[in-house]
Amino acid sequence: MCVFLALGILFFVSGCATTVNISEDLAPSELIQRAQEASDRNRYNVALQYYEALLERNHGSIDLVITAEYEIAFIHYKQKKYQQSRTELNSLLTYYDAPDERFLPPQFKRLALIVLDRITEKDGPDRSSSARAGGSAPSVVYDDYSSPYYSNNYWDDYDDNISPYYIYDDEEDNDDD
Repeated sequence: MCVFLALGILFFVSGCATTVNISEDLAPSELIQRAQEASDRNRYNVALQYYEALLERNHGSIDLVITAEYEIAFIHYKQKKYQQSRTELNSLLTYYDAPDERFLPPQFKRLALIVLDRITEKDGPDRSSSARAGGSAPSVVYDDYSSPYYSNNYWDDYDDNISPYYIYDDEEDNDDD
């Protein structure tokens, strides 16, 4: 009887820790796509593996590094690992404290600030030792984002879709007519 119980526990634990065999010839766009598909199915550990592969294979491309780091932090947010996500998002925002910020993908800065706001609403202010020692997280400033996508009502409805792949809807952006 104990043998069956031990085998059942072993089977359960091995099923939870899925390791994905990620082909070396996958393009960055394919890694992102597969990670998004896994995340959409709440298979966060699989999605994290794809984003980690994206990060490891493309450390020379700042755009892909920022993409992977944001998505990893966002998955941790979705998993309610708020302190870990906050730390990762604050680390991501340091890329934008440089003179060449204008060359970086702006959507990840905006999204990181929005998620940090959500974390503060859900988990309270940063309680890390650096915050207690006088350090502070980057202040949240929404410059001139007058788009309805950045209004509080929009994000209240789409809290779990704070991803650059969900922001833009071409049909709603046709204000030129």
